[in-house]
Amino acid sequence: MAKITVISILLAAFLLVALLLSGIGVLDFSATEILCLLLIIAGIALAYIGLDDKADVTVFSGTVLFLVGTFLLTTLNFEVNIESTAYLPIVLLVSAVGFLMIYINRPSKKFNIIISALFFISASVLILTRTKFKLTGFVQVILPLLSIYWPVIVIFILLVILLRKEK
Repeated sequence: MAKITVISILLAAFLLVALLLSGIGVLDFSATEILCLLLIIAGIALAYIGLDDKADVTVFSGTVLFLVGTFLLTTLNFEVNIESTAYLPIVLLVSAVGFLMIYINRPSKKFNIIISALFFISASVLILTRTKFKLTGFVQVILPLLSIYWPVIVIFILLVILLRKEK
């Protein structure tokens, strides 16, 4: 519990400093943007604590908080047009990532990877059938990004392989 207390104190300090700097005009953040940043920081902290302590609920909660904060911050700062039919797939994708993180935390629990795969497949089917999402448009957007960020992907894959071998 000491870790959570430290994280809580740091989040409160961040909130106070952000509100103070925003109030005097140094930062140009709205209250919702500050809340989104708090969600992201709290999510990272909780996931880290949960991975360290092997606490599945904490890992799942931290992952969900991080993803919700990221989603909200993205929709606030960019013109993202999200259809009302896309919210259920988004919730399923967030849940899928949460269960995937639990599986990464405890690989012996194979049930979590099955739940994660089912949520991911369900979300994919819903996105493809109920939204205006087109796979060709997605590929046209992703290919230029992959051509720029391919070294990051290779480094990530190598890190996963190296960390896997250490266990």
